[in-house]
Amino acid sequence: MVGHTVQVLLPFTEGIGPRTVRLVLRVEHRLGAAEARGRVESVRVERLASALTPEQGWYHSMHEAILLRWREGVYEGSAWLAQKGVEEAALWFAVGIAGKGLGFFATKGLEWLPRALSREPETAAGWLRNALKRLPQQEQASFEQLWSKVALEGEQALSRGEREALRSLFVRLEQLVQQPLDGDLKRELRREARKYYAKLYPQFAEALHIRNSELPIHHRRQLEHAHLFPDEDINAGANLAMVQKYVHDKISSLWGKFRKARPILVPPRR
Repeated sequence: MVGHTVQVLLPFTEGIGPRTVRLVLRVEHRLGAAEARGRVESVRVERLASALTPEQGWYHSMHEAILLRWREGVYEGSAWLAQKGVEEAALWFAVGIAGKGLGFFATKGLEWLPRALSREPETAAGWLRNALKRLPQQEQASFEQLWSKVALEGEQALSRGEREALRSLFVRLEQLVQQPLDGDLKRELRREARKYYAKLYPQFAEALHIRNSELPIHHRRQLEHAHLFPDEDINAGANLAMVQKYVHDKISSLWGKFRKARPILVPPRR
């Protein structure tokens, strides 16, 4: 139990400046059970206001938010990452990257990635979550493994080869976000957009499920154009709108005319 508690506190070890962490952790272990169960009931960080800059404020608050996300159980950090997977861990990655000031990723040729990850953490997480979908499964797994090691143990825990491999993955992401989406990824992003919209607006969830094709989710900035805005999350809530099918058909018709008029800007649909 002591080991689990220490792992819960690990996210705070990369914090900025002096502070006191006050954590209420309720844990129970039933006789014969292989593992204990528990949850974080409350957590807050106390710090001297004079020692905190506005830029650091959101970083501290995000550490608190990370712990609150672990309400259903307290797990050793790497096990939590493995359980949630690379996409669910996007917020963790984004916060860790932003908290380190991107200095570790000061790699020549990176332009869009630092811009995307320097934004507000939830926004950065959304971008990273969808950007990672562009990587093949094997590279996603490598990214998850390497970055979880950085987040939990620090950059110094990486070997020289691991450090170079992680940098290479970010260079790869930088290149991929500037390339048009292929057909499979567009279909996946459409499915994710629909699920996200239902979560964002639960009052419409039932209608979206029942009426399905009658209520498509429209991307204000088309998926075909995602590569023209490489530092923006194409599936961000602000870019999504639920419309009736006949409205969506009219919008699609207008975009079809635009594609013919500007074929250089827009790749053919696949």
